[in-house]
Formats: sequence, C-alpha cells, structure tokens
Amino acid sequence: MVINTVGVTLAHSMEHPASGLKDIVHGKGLAALTPTVVEASYKGERFKFAKISRALGGLTAEDCADRIRALLKALDLTCTLKDLGIEETDIEWMAKNCTKVSAAGIANNPVVFTEAQIAELYKKAL
Repeated sequence: MVINTVGVTLAHSMEHPASGLKDIVHGKGLAALTPTVVEASYKGERFKFAKISRALGGLTAEDCADRIRALLKALDLTCTLKDLGIEETDIEWMAKNCTKVSAAGIANNPVVFTEAQIAELYKKAL
C-alpha cells in the first residue's frame, strides 16, 4: 500500500536491473545500493534524511548514510554490488535499463540523476 501511495525512489529503481540481471534478492540489492544513493541524495531533502538519521541514532542528514550502514551491519546485511555478482561491465546496461523502466522512481527521488550519474552511483556501490 505504501509503494502504491507514495512510490519508490532511486535505490529501488537502481536495484531492479541488478536483481533482474543476476537474480539478486531485492533486499540485498537495496542494502548494497541504499547508503550510496542516500549519500548522493540527502541534499535534496535534508529535513527528511535528518529525521531518518535521528531515528537510527544519528543527528543530521549528513550522517544518514553512515547510520544506515551501521543498521545494515547490525543486521548482518552489509554487502556491495560486487559481493552480489555485479561487475563493472554490467553497469552501462543497468543504468540504461534503470532509466527505461524506472522513470517514476528516478523522478520521485529528492535529487534527480541522469543516466551517466546513475552509472557512477552503481560504480560507487561495487
């Protein structure tokens, strides 16, 4: 119901091509991508990211990604895209497919990224 009401953002949009390509469990793909996407996106919605950070024991939007990483570590969900089988040669295909099939999620993100910027985010999450 929540997704139907408010939609998803970039991490979900980026994860779908990864799980489609390498049969990755969606939650693990999100664990690999979310901190990187948050680091790149928090400036577009500082108040909301600060609120998330505080809920996770942080203080500001700037430390939100680190608090998410700490949560993932506590849940034993720390991983990278490389850990999940993604290679740098997969990134161009994933970035293209992300922009083709997930335009709504990309547009719903606090900062809207181009295909080239999305490819860079994939590289950072390797």
